[in-house]
Amino acid sequence: RIYSNYRAEGGLGDYLTKHNVLGLAGIDTRALVRRIRSLGAMRGVISTVDLDDASLIEKAKAAPSLVGRDLVREVMSTEVMAWDEQLDDWTASEIGVQSRDGQHVVCLDFGMKWNIPRHFASRGNRVTIVPGNTSAEDIRR
Repeated sequence: RIYSNYRAEGGLGDYLTKHNVLGLAGIDTRALVRRIRSLGAMRGVISTVDLDDASLIEKAKAAPSLVGRDLVREVMSTEVMAWDEQLDDWTASEIGVQSRDGQHVVCLDFGMKWNIPRHFASRGNRVTIVPGNTSAEDIRR
């Protein structure tokens, strides 16, 4: 089998299965985003077992509402942590990262992608991650 990237060790389906990640195919993601933006967050169900529309609608209605939920609190860090993980060698060489004496970068985590502190660390910065609700006064300490 031929994969689209020379570094691939398997197919996307194999990777998703190995890491127990759900994948969707054949949907218009731009239309889905437009719908969510215009109608707001909605409950939904994805199933490969139960294919009965009425049953799936009931399951969606029974799911907890997103209204009023503080989703940021559910995904942001709860502790202060020093970050030293850098980009992998291949990525760093592709974007031309040059190590140098950097600054102290404090990242307020509201559910950020972990690649952000990797980029800072790869550029020679000392990185500290703090919960998103950390005050400026606490950061200065």
